[in-house]
Order: sequence, then C-alpha cells, then structure tokens
Amino acid sequence: MLLAWQGPASVSVAVDGSAADSALDQVQRWLRHLASFQLTHVTISLVYVTSISGHEYDEVYPANVMRQVAVDAAKCELILLAEPAFLPSASFRRLLKPDASLGAAVRSIFESRPTALLVASFVTFDEVPRNMTAEQLAHMIDEGNATHFDDLVCPICRPHAWQWLLLDDAASLRFHSVQASDVHHPARLVPKYVLPRLPVFLHGIVSPQTSARAGWTSLPSGLRASAEQLVAKGVQLLLLPGAFLYRAQTEP
Repeated sequence: MLLAWQGPASVSVAVDGSAADSALDQVQRWLRHLASFQLTHVTISLVYVTSISGHEYDEVYPANVMRQVAVDAAKCELILLAEPAFLPSASFRRLLKPDASLGAAVRSIFESRPTALLVASFVTFDEVPRNMTAEQLAHMIDEGNATHFDDLVCPICRPHAWQWLLLDDAASLRFHSVQASDVHHPARLVPKYVLPRLPVFLHGIVSPQTSARAGWTSLPSGLRASAEQLVAKGVQLLLLPGAFLYRAQTEP
C-alpha cells in the first residue's frame, strides 16, 4: 500500500517484547528499504506485546491499540484509517488534494460539521491490478472476480451503501448518507480531531487458537465499534465518492 499511496503514512508494528532488539534491527532495515523507493515520509511505531500474565486475552493481537498508536503518531490532520494490504484506487491521493474538485469538496464538508467519510472497500479473487479504476472494478464484480468487503464481513447483513460508488458517475461529488446499520467498511477518511479513542478491548482480532475459523474478515469489527462511537457523538457518516480501496482475497 505504501508504494501505491506514495505519501505520508503512519504504521504501527507489533513486536514481541522478548525480541525487542532484533525487531528494532528489522524495522531499521525496512526503513532503509522504503527510502530506496523514495518513501521517506513513513512513521513507524513499535507496539511491544507481552504475555507475562499468562491470561488468554494477552494472546489476542492488539489491533485497536496499534490503530490508536498509528493515529497518534500521524503527522497529518486528515487521516485515511485503513487495514493492512488494501490498495488505493487509481489517483486516490491525487483526487484528495486541496486543488482537486473532490479534495476541495471533502474539506468543505469537514469544515461545515463533524464528518467521517467511509471508504468503500472490495476484495478480488483474481489477479490484483495496480491503479484499479471504478470501471475495472465494476467489470470484475460483474464477472464474479470481485465483491465488496462487506459481503465477507457480514454476509447476512446485506449492506448496500457501497453500491453508490459504482452507480454514480466516476466524477460525481454526491456524498451519500450512510446509516449506522450499514457500517461495515474497514476504512474511513476523517479529520484527526473527530476520531474517538479506539476501544482497547474491542480489537476485532481473534486469538491464535481461533484464527483459522475467523480469519482476517474479523479485522474491521474493532473499527465498527468506533463508528458507533462516532454516531453517538453526532458525527455524520457519508460515503466517499470516486475512490475506493481493494485487496486480494487470502486464506486465513
């Protein structure tokens, strides 16, 4: 995602507390590797994980803690909060620049009232193209080679907000309202000041013993909890038009 994004990013990395020195060396090598691709505006935060107490909960991957650490370390006030391995659609970052029509509209909305923009996200079952357009995505869905991420997160929920992305014109500036019951997106674009503190005990990740059953589709449940917090605070939820995220389907 960093190569596709080509902009400032904040990443948190879980580190086994008993192997802190070797983990730090690996992160430093990774940073040098990123620099070779001119990716010099990446902030890396290490989250040390320990299971000293021996409780089962200590073995749960601290997803929301890591999300919060990454948000706190972010140097930009406008944040795209997304899960690992998702790629941005073609021209995603360029469309959101202040001098672009979509970027100007987004900033106008954020200035008018507290708002979180949900980013439609999709999964492909075939080869994942770089810089995917909405037209390519629609074709893959028609051919059965892609689906919306929501369908994997909650197949019986029948969420529909994502469909506006494909029904509207690619250059549309219509920001459709999204009901809290239709919030299953694993990503959102939001001003940093609007984000609530993420619930520490709602990680959205299962323990290693049950990961084979739940897999990575359980990832966004922690983000769903924070979306409900946003609604409780009076933050309006809108769907971001003209841009989306996507990733390949993977086995647990």
